[in-house]
Amino acid sequence: MKFLQPFFFIGCFVLLASCSNTTSKSHQIISIDNSKILDVKNVSNYIASIKIIPLIEDDKNHFASVFKVLISHNKYLIYDRLNSNKILLFNADGSFNKLVCKVGDNVNYPLNMTDMWLTKDGDLEVYDYAQMEVIKFDSLFVRTSSFKSKKLNHFISLMNTGNGYVGYANFSDYNSPFHDKFYSIAFLDDKLEINKVDQFFDKKLQGVLWPIYGQHFSKLGDSIRFIKSYDNIVYNIVDNMLFERYEIKYRYNNPPKDIFKIVKDSLELFKDRHISPNIRAELFKNYAMLQGAWNETPQYILIRSKDTSGLYGNPFVTLYNKGVNQEMFSARKLVDTINYNMQLPNFIYYDNQSNEFISVVPGIELKKLLYPNSVFKNIISDSPYQFYVVKAKFII
Repeated sequence: MKFLQPFFFIGCFVLLASCSNTTSKSHQIISIDNSKILDVKNVSNYIASIKIIPLIEDDKNHFASVFKVLISHNKYLIYDRLNSNKILLFNADGSFNKLVCKVGDNVNYPLNMTDMWLTKDGDLEVYDYAQMEVIKFDSLFVRTSSFKSKKLNHFISLMNTGNGYVGYANFSDYNSPFHDKFYSIAFLDDKLEINKVDQFFDKKLQGVLWPIYGQHFSKLGDSIRFIKSYDNIVYNIVDNMLFERYEIKYRYNNPPKDIFKIVKDSLELFKDRHISPNIRAELFKNYAMLQGAWNETPQYILIRSKDTSGLYGNPFVTLYNKGVNQEMFSARKLVDTINYNMQLPNFIYYDNQSNEFISVVPGIELKKLLYPNSVFKNIISDSPYQFYVVKAKFII
């Protein structure tokens, strides 16, 4: 069993070229001093509560990794994309509720799921990449309807915008150009027909392998944030337009403006599926970058980055205060040594309803995060087959 972070190197990737009509005016600079990364930051005074909830699987429905987690109608949706290809539903107390969706050859099952998301009402939608189909569920997580695109347009990630969809296209999907432009962002109507596109790229870059995240799109109120690999810009989607909302600037080792020159100089390397993705990652080692997790609240942002140390760059977390536009701290590990006596896991989701940061961790990994005197020490199994939801509420 593997516990997977939301930064993946999978056989489906995307490359964006520097050409785009994205609006960049009035974006905010987030300054991070990566010369002062703490090894450990004690956040005891920031923590209002930590809850750990065991997920009790059904005998016939197991999951072995976590690609994405959502919370809807006071229940947990766990999507295991890399192993079981299932979406499982758990109640608030962690008890198993039901199998919601799985890959299969049944007419009601998707052939290849790549994403799930919530509508403004909190209802689940799932994307079948193979059939270019959106599957809709009601508040009881019962399939109600579906619809398919009439054209061959594939996306690795989608989000319901309220009046349609926004899709992030895989560079190796070989989607047909829209109005003679190859694109990675498409704004679609409620039938998945394209209205407009953004983030254009050169056709010669098709086939380049690029890492993807478990959550490229996230919601904050009425806004939709969008992030992508090896890009320190965080985008905002409003009224079917893509805007630059934030630009992360590190004190040292920012990437060049045209980071794709690195790719163009090694096209064969980036297109070879038989080469370890770590070899490609090594080419970006010398740059500080946003990496895989953007958890934004109305007041704060918890940002996961990588620096230039180690083989491929080591991760660290920054807590940023939006109200005063200031970095509060950056650290490799966040710990609570007063109330819970544990190291905090890597959070992969922010629940806007409960104002909690969420992670899903197997017992074998969670046990390692607990200090000998932790209040959770005796209730956590070190089994690799037992997963736990960890919920942390910050005093912020």
